[in-house]
Amino acid sequence: MKIKQIKVVAGLILQNNRLLICQRPKFKEHPLKWEFPGGKTKNGETNEEALTREINEELSINIINCEKLINYEFNYKDLNKRIFIYFYLVNNFSGKVLNNFHKELKWIEIKDIREYDFLEGDFKIIDYISSNDFKY
Repeated sequence: MKIKQIKVVAGLILQNNRLLICQRPKFKEHPLKWEFPGGKTKNGETNEEALTREINEELSINIINCEKLINYEFNYKDLNKRIFIYFYLVNNFSGKVLNNFHKELKWIEIKDIREYDFLEGDFKIIDYISSNDFKY
């Protein structure tokens, strides 16, 4: 069976020293897992264009400034998918955050991030932002 390859972008959105996390809906893959806002890139889109589009669709905000953090590949063996994930730090945005997609949104302190049941593919970014290497 062929492995499906998917390119995904995600934004770490910070405001007042808190990080925005999102809980997946019950009716989607990986129901009720926590994640960072973002989604799949479309053909012909740059990562930044995809991130801007996805964040606007999910949260009704517009990214003013973002910077690339890290990217890596993750295999969901049980789903026969390989995800290429590109993470960005969203430094500035305009508009009011609205929940257009997720079951729940939460602004959390980074030190509390391990208290949430995140997608397996996000474990590496969680390790990164929990480390002393992450500066925001």
